[in-house]
Amino acid sequence: MAKLINFIYNGDSFNVNYDLTWSFKFALCGASLADSQAGFTTFLTTAQTVTGGGYYNNLGYTGSPPLSGGLLAIGFDTYGAFALSSASFDGVSNLNIAKNSLIIRGASPTCSLLYNIPLSALSTEFKLLSTVINFCWLRFRLGDVCSRIYIDYRYGDTSNYIQLTSLPVSINFSLSTEAYVGISYTSPVTALSSDSTTSILQIKNLNIEGGTVIPTTTSYTQLTNIGETIFNTQTGANVEDFATQDEHIILT
Repeated sequence: MAKLINFIYNGDSFNVNYDLTWSFKFALCGASLADSQAGFTTFLTTAQTVTGGGYYNNLGYTGSPPLSGGLLAIGFDTYGAFALSSASFDGVSNLNIAKNSLIIRGASPTCSLLYNIPLSALSTEFKLLSTVINFCWLRFRLGDVCSRIYIDYRYGDTSNYIQLTSLPVSINFSLSTEAYVGISYTSPVTALSSDSTTSILQIKNLNIEGGTVIPTTTSYTQLTNIGETIFNTQTGANVEDFATQDEHIILT
């Protein structure tokens, strides 16, 4: 029987115009490293109460209907099926999926496949699945005004974070766009799998940091010829005696 859990943080929503950082510990355990199937996403949604999503390779995001209000889903998939194409969503064929992959999809309802990368290509240390409980921190930051996602990890409570990857993303947003942080979990990720290949996900210490107010904007008029005014007033020299537009000035 397929398992699906989908939940969002029930506190504040966060304005995506500011850097949004969230982290948690995870431990994904299966009886067999070769055969156990599981996948989870951490996602951003504008919906305070989520609906849709879907189990198996939908990983709680790309179902029919897809997750309500979805802005971005960052998936970790032991089988790689979250990257598969379907009648409703783009993606790759069975020949192009890879086990233990990082898979990122964009906003619903299209949920476009943005990235499909084997985790082994990003790190030889990071392990997605284990046969014993081995907690690992994951940290995500949506930064650069909603245009890049940074993903870091660390084992233990004292070691420094290590960057897993940094990838450009494109999210449609306005000054008032607010997002909730959520996590989904599915096992197994293919309908052909037997129950014996399912896995268990443990999550703890979810922490979220971001801005909660709508940013204000101020229009301004760019100053022109300020250099000419200063130099002519202070030295009587002409601007061209100091620098052209492509040169620099050193004041001593």
